[in-house]
Amino acid sequence: MAKFRTKDMARRLGSGKKTWRFPSVKMNETRYGESRLERDYFYFLEFDGDVLAYYEQPFQILYLVEGKKHHYTPDILVIRRRVRQIVEVKPEMFINTPEVKTQIEVGLRYCQENGYEHVLATDKMIYSGCILANLKEIYRFNRMKIPFQVEYAALGALAQAPMTRDDLTKHLTGIKPGQKMDSYVYALIAQRKIQCSFQEPFEGNSIVRLP
Repeated sequence: MAKFRTKDMARRLGSGKKTWRFPSVKMNETRYGESRLERDYFYFLEFDGDVLAYYEQPFQILYLVEGKKHHYTPDILVIRRRVRQIVEVKPEMFINTPEVKTQIEVGLRYCQENGYEHVLATDKMIYSGCILANLKEIYRFNRMKIPFQVEYAALGALAQAPMTRDDLTKHLTGIKPGQKMDSYVYALIAQRKIQCSFQEPFEGNSIVRLP
């Protein structure tokens, strides 16, 4: 049994805790993580093209232990194109504690009964490799205005073949001499008009291509 929580309810219930603000472009409003780990997970959701929306502390799930009522609030509700997910974001060192084990068990049962998927995201996954660092670097350019001439030139060049970041930057510099084009390349990636791999550090020889 779940009881939906409005955003205002979620804010009031979390008002006594430290929260981590995140300016979401996908949701067009500020999201609030109850930990730095949750806030950092938002970056993955922002860049995941299959994610339509996501909500932190979305609703309460009522469950009974020895006849007594308890409430569990999932960390994040993720709306994907074909499925809804409850995501529990936790440091790996806490996964086997009684409290977190109960949260996972309750969440799994709720998902099974309601056709959701259950996802456990740990710090080991979120902070693995350089993906998060790349996402954070690129995300800063998500709201940057890209001149039509620059976007048209970049998409036209990449329609011919993928290029390195440096080569694309040089190509755009030829279109608008005297202007620094690195930021526009970052903005094109941040706004999903072009793409690159986030699995390796984003450098001059990194390959960029059309989606």
